[in-house]
Amino acid sequence: MRVWHVIDSLEVGGAETVIATLCREQKKAGLLPSVHCLLRRGKIADDLEAEGVPVHVHGPAPLLEVARRIFRMMRAERPHVLHAHNETPTIFCAPAARAAGVRRVLTTYHGMVVPADRLRPKFWLAARCCDRVVAVSRTTHANLEKSPLSSRRRIVTIYNCAAPAGSSAAFPICEPGEFPVVNVARHVPAKDLATLIRAFAIAREKAPAIVLVLAGGGPLTDSLKQTAGELGVAASVRFLGEQPAVGGILRQSKVFAMSSINEGLPISILEAMSAGLPLVVTAVGGMLEVIGISRAGVAVPPRDPQALAEGLLRFYADETWRAECSARALDCYRRQFTPEKMTSEYMTLYTA
Repeated sequence: MRVWHVIDSLEVGGAETVIATLCREQKKAGLLPSVHCLLRRGKIADDLEAEGVPVHVHGPAPLLEVARRIFRMMRAERPHVLHAHNETPTIFCAPAARAAGVRRVLTTYHGMVVPADRLRPKFWLAARCCDRVVAVSRTTHANLEKSPLSSRRRIVTIYNCAAPAGSSAAFPICEPGEFPVVNVARHVPAKDLATLIRAFAIAREKAPAIVLVLAGGGPLTDSLKQTAGELGVAASVRFLGEQPAVGGILRQSKVFAMSSINEGLPISILEAMSAGLPLVVTAVGGMLEVIGISRAGVAVPPRDPQALAEGLLRFYADETWRAECSARALDCYRRQFTPEKMTSEYMTLYTA
């Protein structure tokens, strides 16, 4: 079975990581996955090609021209499944796939869709060419239903997955006696990492052993460093930059924290659970669902550094509760968020 995944690019990100995981699992199962990037290549493409997964880049070019190129290629190669990811690939490629005679067409919406009317009506016009529209959380599912021109009967929920956090050695992230709190995220507005740094500064007043470890990078890194300096905690906030693998970092940490104001279901929270980390996260999107399913931590209101700090301090002070949440996180990951489970659920849609 030939499966085409279509995405803007394979830069490092949650949706792109899910695609890479799907391709690896599908290849192991004997399928023939490939990735088609509309705009540019991205860092993940090198890894996939090294593992035998073809990556095609159709841009840069006007999107209508890109759609024509993909249409001609579909007519020639006849994939069995066209799997679009997010809004633009759906709009430009789902109708083309139907016109080219592709048997199964589906799309996954990886974000949260807030507000619900942000999703352009043209997405749903194109999504009517899809057999299924996949939401990565129940919150995303509900918001897709509310968006203009939605086709409710097409929407299903399949949770994202994460590959288990590796146990390979990593450079030390803390000193003996420190209590590392870790975040893995891009430094962009939706992650609201300034609130996490403010929460950390509040918590550190009562728990000076706490250190904050930020694995990731992006346009706001310099601003975040400035915030840490202004709050007097620059020496205790470790900026690690983008990391090719975070398993060793997660396994050295005590708690995973995320302060996002807009999420679907971030891969980093699932990676943290696979490493047995308890969670302090904001109550947005799929993160609130994960807390409800796993009972592995606390969810606090977004943009509330005091509430976030109190969550961190509770884990710092209560080792028994931290151990209980750690065990629940790992158990929930194994039941709900493995690559095998997600791939199986997508395979059901591919073959329906």
